[in-house]
Amino acid sequence: MIDINEDQKKINVQFEDLDVIGDQEQETFVLNLNSFEGKIPYYIYVDKFNFNFSGRSFLINGRSALLPSLIENNENNNQLTLLVERDHRFYIYIHQTTEV
Repeated sequence: MIDINEDQKKINVQFEDLDVIGDQEQETFVLNLNSFEGKIPYYIYVDKFNFNFSGRSFLINGRSALLPSLIENNENNNQLTLLVERDHRFYIYIHQTTEV
């Protein structure tokens, strides 16, 4: 169940609300917000994980050139990647797995 709080710019979801996509042996979670009418949230809470919008996005078409290296770079920096699909774009959200 997706719980939207536009005033606080956050969305609460469960893992079962997410899809998984993979390109070139890299997989990541995707939250489809194409039917969401409001502004894109800054925070997404998935169970106990807090993802923040990274300020980056890219077109869904042509993602295979960018997605594998993006996920690998994030993992090397102890970050989990969540993609939000909206208006033919993937918006990139990050969860830091270790303290900075």
